[in-house]
Amino acid sequence: GSPQVYAVGKDGTDVRRITYMGHYNERASWSPEGDRIVYTSMDDGKMNIYTCALDGTDIIQLTSNAGNNEHPTWSPDGRRLYYTSALYVPRDTSVRIDRDMANHYQEVQYNLYYRDFDPARLTFGEEHLLRDLQAEDQSASLPRVSPDGKSLIYASGKFGCFHVWH
Repeated sequence: GSPQVYAVGKDGTDVRRITYMGHYNERASWSPEGDRIVYTSMDDGKMNIYTCALDGTDIIQLTSNAGNNEHPTWSPDGRRLYYTSALYVPRDTSVRIDRDMANHYQEVQYNLYYRDFDPARLTFGEEHLLRDLQAEDQSASLPRVSPDGKSLIYASGKFGCFHVWH
């Protein structure tokens, strides 16, 4: 079947499935408080970002634009979520957008974004562009926040359809 998100104890026991919705769930990350996860989920060929409680309930969809939204990661204080997003206009509407993106991967470029998060209300603020890498003819992936929350690292390359070949 399609990938889903699981949690497991550090000794390999107590395996729990967390996600049940979506076609393809991956790239999960714990909130700093340990009470929520954030992950990407494919729906209609597009990757969007969701967060949920550890039992899979209380699902909140964070993104829903016309491209791929991936690589979510929390700030150390849990009040900001960073991620990448590629706004892609399909070239071939006869196939799903993920197939079209793979066929035109040289045109797919991800920018860095963030949204503030209120953990008491479980609400996200507006989307903010942190780095416009498309304007530099580059693409970002895998952002990670420093332990003190003052810096962000990420990988950057010419285009951003990051294939895993097997």
